[in-house]
Amino acid sequence: MHAEEAGFEDEVAQTGLTVGSPAQVIEKVLTFPERFGPLRRVLFGLDYGGIPEAKIHEVIDLVGSEVLPVLRRELV
Repeated sequence: MHAEEAGFEDEVAQTGLTVGSPAQVIEKVLTFPERFGPLRRVLFGLDYGGIPEAKIHEVIDLVGSEVLPVLRRELV
């Protein structure tokens, strides 16, 4: 593993930075209340530098169809 990969993995493990499949994103966000306190909102940002626009649209669709419904149900 390169130093950059280790640094990135540490950032993901220790912060609210969340990457991965819809299931991985859901799993991580569900830990936020115990890690950071009560949630009022979760913001999703997408870094699209160099990623084709169509792929970004796929990610937005996945968040809306697979991630948000679960978070709305679980984080009431």
